Amino acid sequence: MSKSDDSITVSLGSGEINAIKGLLSVQDLIILTSGSENVCNGGSTGSAISASSDGIALKPQSYWGSGSLPPLCSGNTCLYVQGLGAAVRDLFYDYSVDGFVGTDRSILARHLLDGHEMVSWAYAQTPDSTFWMVRDDGALLSLTYFREQDVGAWALHTTSGS
Repeated sequence: MSKSDDSITVSLGSGEINAIKGLLSVQDLIILTSGSENVCNGGSTGSAISASSDGIALKPQSYWGSGSLPPLCSGNTCLYVQGLGAAVRDLFYDYSVDGFVGTDRSILARHLLDGHEMVSWAYAQTPDSTFWMVRDDGALLSLTYFREQDVGAWALHTTSGS
């Protein structure tokens, strides 16, 4: 007989074999893999995941895939670097579809990202909710991002470093 605080070992079937790239704890547990973004909960009742729950349910939300950088959150929205590291997507809960949705936040900054990969990033909540990114060539980019105001402004910062 298992107890709620026992360890859990489970294989998550999704039709593909994808590496887990990140975990997010927002309204639900979000599992970001190299091929999809999934909500995970404790089975048919949508309960918490525990050894005593009725299994684990995995519900795909989208099939963009996540890269190697960890996801970062701003308010109730999380950003992640897509598969090959050259696009930034957001992910947030949308009541109208009862699921997590997102958009490509880098669509207007293709000239800054094409042919490059993001190798590091960080988030600064204040003063202006800014995501700082380092490209594979050492260039520094920033994305000032306020989803609730539909603001996303990209900038390239020239430094004398490498």
